[in-house]
Amino acid sequence: MSLTFAQHLAQHRELFAQLDALAPDVTRAAQRLSDALRDGGKVMFCGNGGSAADSQHLASEFTGRFVDDRRPLAALALSTDSSALTCIANDYAFDQVFERQLRGLGRPGDVLVAISTSGRSANVLRAAQAARELGIGVVGLLGRDGGPLKALCEVALVVPSDTTARIQEMHITLGQMLCGALEIDRIGGEDLGPSVTEAICAALEPGVLLSGRQLGDSLGGAAGLAREVDHLLAQVFSFSLVLRAHAARPREGVTRRNPRVARGHRDG
Repeated sequence: MSLTFAQHLAQHRELFAQLDALAPDVTRAAQRLSDALRDGGKVMFCGNGGSAADSQHLASEFTGRFVDDRRPLAALALSTDSSALTCIANDYAFDQVFERQLRGLGRPGDVLVAISTSGRSANVLRAAQAARELGIGVVGLLGRDGGPLKALCEVALVVPSDTTARIQEMHITLGQMLCGALEIDRIGGEDLGPSVTEAICAALEPGVLLSGRQLGDSLGGAAGLAREVDHLLAQVFSFSLVLRAHAARPREGVTRRNPRVARGHRDG
């Protein structure tokens, strides 16, 4: 039976309030995506119906942007190529429309984001199984009890509802939270690879890793302070690398006081 606006809104609010319980898994999922992108991998999305729409929506947040200006991130939706979908469905089976694309396009180190409100979609299950075989990570956006797809996921974000519409609303919210987490982590910025602060700490004191955000939190939780700390440390670290390079590799016949001459000597 259809609900009134007030009833829909009440259900939405009630479910939204339960998302706090998913915070640790959202963090793990964001880290998994971050690691893949930093290592040169890509993120693939798949799902049916509304989940197919979510797939291409979220992929566009990667290749375009979510909030911050940054370089495009490698992502694609396996639900958007109509020729591939109809060819595979016609020549093989609809259950294979995502699996065959993934086997052709995926590489070890990539991540598949498998979206299913039930966790039981056959074509999404086959894609997740293929991903596991190929060394591709699997992050799930699921609903209800997670279904059999939950067991195939490294990280499963399971929305605790049996109502498809409410699950879909939470999926796009969680998906955009993941996009935001990547931008906070400065994926797509200039500091690719390990974060600057992690690199400094690893070099100076192995085993002690403290990010600018953690430092900011420890000093009062000010996000602006955390960003400023990371920015300052980036400048300091970059300058120290320049000094080390000049100290460790002096060029024969060239004084260190004239870098222009050094560059000319090298090019000649």
